Amino acid sequence: MQGNVSEDDVLGRGDALHNFQSYLTQTTEGVQKALPQARAEGRSVVVVWPESAFPGILDEDELARRMISDAAQGAPVLVGSDRRADGHWYNSLEAVGAGGALEAIYDKSRLVPFGEYQPWIIPFNILPAVLTPGDGLKTWDLPHIGRVGPMVCYEIIFSGAVVAPGERPHWLVTISNDAWYGNSAGPRQHLATGRMRAVEEGLPVIFANNRGVSATYNAVGHEEKRTVWGREQTILQSISSPLPPTLFSRYSNVGVVIVSFFLISFSFLSKSRGVFKRDFP
Repeated sequence: MQGNVSEDDVLGRGDALHNFQSYLTQTTEGVQKALPQARAEGRSVVVVWPESAFPGILDEDELARRMISDAAQGAPVLVGSDRRADGHWYNSLEAVGAGGALEAIYDKSRLVPFGEYQPWIIPFNILPAVLTPGDGLKTWDLPHIGRVGPMVCYEIIFSGAVVAPGERPHWLVTISNDAWYGNSAGPRQHLATGRMRAVEEGLPVIFANNRGVSATYNAVGHEEKRTVWGREQTILQSISSPLPPTLFSRYSNVGVVIVSFFLISFSFLSKSRGVFKRDFP
């Protein structure tokens, strides 16, 4: 779901009820369209809302979760929301199941410096508030969802660091709010990193963005569908199957460094022996 909520509304919650209702309507309409094909293929429906989509604290709002579940006809819904616990605030992705049950929570573990936290090297406070990082990457294994690796915002840009060690999922989902960057290269560059992670890991990637661009990639990095920036849209797409673990998913950037070292060494060795030497007139 791409709700196309302005950054002013996200931060100020000025039209929170309207925005929430808009996402509920999108969910109802999207599920109604997706269910016939899903049932024909023996699949489940999963709904993904972007970062900051819920204008409140979802894990503390049972009524809102029931409304979300009702809108999705009981299908699981992955929702971006703020969360508080033990005096700390988190940027989270939460899985809402049938009847509004809260089935899983992922707290963003890589925070944006100067945006979500203040680096320790700054000796004085320059941010009005800071978030707390989560415990690290997770792999959820949930009914009707399967094994999925959840991420929030720019966590998708870190090559070799998008899958929990030893817990390879069947697909990856990342939620974001790129309204900060306007209709610029920023949202497109962010989206492109999702394609790269799909190729590296051999896993489908679902990229849900508040104001665009949102897209789905299969396990070889082929873009299946995408939205237009700045427009309320819904993507309906079957999640493709994962590939067997790739060399990169096994060895990460260590393999890249080793191959690069040998190539550079071979280049210098060949040059010293005159292999590439050529006389020009």
